[in-house]
Amino acid sequence: MDVLKMYELHGKIAQRYEQACAEAGLTPDARLKTCMDLEKMAEIFPGFRFKEMLNSPAREFNHDIFGIKNNLNRTTGKMENEFLPRYAS
Repeated sequence: MDVLKMYELHGKIAQRYEQACAEAGLTPDARLKTCMDLEKMAEIFPGFRFKEMLNSPAREFNHDIFGIKNNLNRTTGKMENEFLPRYAS
């Protein structure tokens, strides 16, 4: 997948994350921060299935996006608490 399409996909996932936060009464991270988190997922898990994640049922999407948000250590660039996103290859 080319870089431009990947960034577009990350933006759509970030938008869906924002909608999920609104439904749950939560304040979302900035869209850029979410996109950077997703970019890190591509580094940690080559082959991460972003398109499948975007189109997944709410329960599965929320598991992954909130799990990433809660378990990605942005200082070390590693996942903590043995969290494994469903759409990681």
